[in-house]
Amino acid sequence: MHLPSREQCNWIRNKVELRQFDTPSDIDRQVMLSRILETDEFHNFTSTKFNTLKRFGLEGCEAMIPGMKAAMEAIR
Repeated sequence: MHLPSREQCNWIRNKVELRQFDTPSDIDRQVMLSRILETDEFHNFTSTKFNTLKRFGLEGCEAMIPGMKAAMEAIR
């Protein structure tokens, strides 16, 4: 952590690093599942609709998009 302020460093640690130990509620789990399913469905749609175009797949990164969405919501 190359931040000059200890306060900023602790804020990032509390918001990002320590959240992994929180147990998500049932509603949060349902939201995460629906986001993963949306991501997979979008991937299937683009592979069917644009099968001749070069595109990047989501194999192994399906959870990254819902994770990024949750991180953006946490910052707001």
